Amino acid sequence: MAVGHIGQASEHVTQVSKGIKAATPAAFNQGINDGAALARIRFTDEEPVFLADGRGPNGVFHIKDRYEEIDYDDLDDKQKQMISSLILKDFFINEIQKGPDLDIAIIKFILRRMGQLGDDSLVATIISNLELIHHAYADVVRYFQNLRHLIPPRRYKLGSALIELINNSMMSELSYYRMWTFSMFSHSTEWNNAQQFQTLMNASKDQFSRRELILAMGRAKQSHWFQSQWRHLFDEPPWTRRALLAAASCMAGDASTHWYRSVSPRLDILEKAVVKWAKKNPFA
Repeated sequence: MAVGHIGQASEHVTQVSKGIKAATPAAFNQGINDGAALARIRFTDEEPVFLADGRGPNGVFHIKDRYEEIDYDDLDDKQKQMISSLILKDFFINEIQKGPDLDIAIIKFILRRMGQLGDDSLVATIISNLELIHHAYADVVRYFQNLRHLIPPRRYKLGSALIELINNSMMSELSYYRMWTFSMFSHSTEWNNAQQFQTLMNASKDQFSRRELILAMGRAKQSHWFQSQWRHLFDEPPWTRRALLAAASCMAGDASTHWYRSVSPRLDILEKAVVKWAKKNPFA
């Protein structure tokens, strides 16, 4: 990534992948605002460097302080074009092509930046190589969640693809991946696929996945499922019990009022706080 690279007056860019001398993984993990973390990335000939130190005109923009924070929103159109998806996508594909030898820190860094840009050009590559980059799965999910301009049909298809992968790949073996996948649906109904939630719930034994699916069912207003759950509320461990209390607010008016009243005497202080919050912020 060129942000953070201090260019010399005669330095140029050609193939991003050939000039990388990556910073340490810890440095990449600090995020995009740490110019020093990326100062060892170099480029070869032909196109201007992104940053110059003021000694030549060929930088896309100049900086006086190598630690100066760069705000993408402050850049002009030309600068944004130079720092946007084409170069980052090349970086990403170059790492993918390394197979097991890829640098996961670079993968994570690019996912974060592309998510900030709202650029969806990595979606197909990610889906095709998800097992290869599974160590960056949390960043993959955040990247998808940041793609605010995806049209609904693409969003639905992506949601289906992730559920398919989580059910039929090595990633299904760990609750970590299932939890992160289902969290997409627990935060928003934009990913559709609500018709699969109950089946997924029945197949999920760990409380982390169950928590996200309970919340997802609440977001999807599957009130019929919640109506009888008061009988089983105290069979749930605390983590999923609190999710159930929050998501039960998807039931309309009198139904949720009666539901909460029936369980209230057995709730602890924290659970009562969850109910209070849910009544003010119903999943409706």
